[in-house]
Amino acid sequence: MRKVLILLLGMLTFSAHAVESEMSPTSIIKIVHSYPADGEVVFTLENPTSICKGYWLKSDSPGQATTMSMILAAYHAKTNVKVWGYTEDGNQWPGSTSKYCKLHTIAYGYGL
Repeated sequence: MRKVLILLLGMLTFSAHAVESEMSPTSIIKIVHSYPADGEVVFTLENPTSICKGYWLKSDSPGQATTMSMILAAYHAKTNVKVWGYTEDGNQWPGSTSKYCKLHTIAYGYGL
């Protein structure tokens, strides 16, 4: 009985900390904007999702330099990407009334 209770508590704890994100369809990056005063970069996809109309990241985001390099390379090469964004209201870009989701992951390569 104790093992079952511990297992249930562990599952509840995990689900309480789950973060909602949405994956985009395969698409190319349409527009990239930089806001140097705030250290924010915003980009949109040719085929946005129903929730995330665009994505944003801050200059102090972990892995920001690598992520920006990937965004710019994909933009200039018109490479298909998949993007995951955090969908909670607390992760919406404060610079827009549209739903710009905080960037979670960007991926491109063979098989996307």
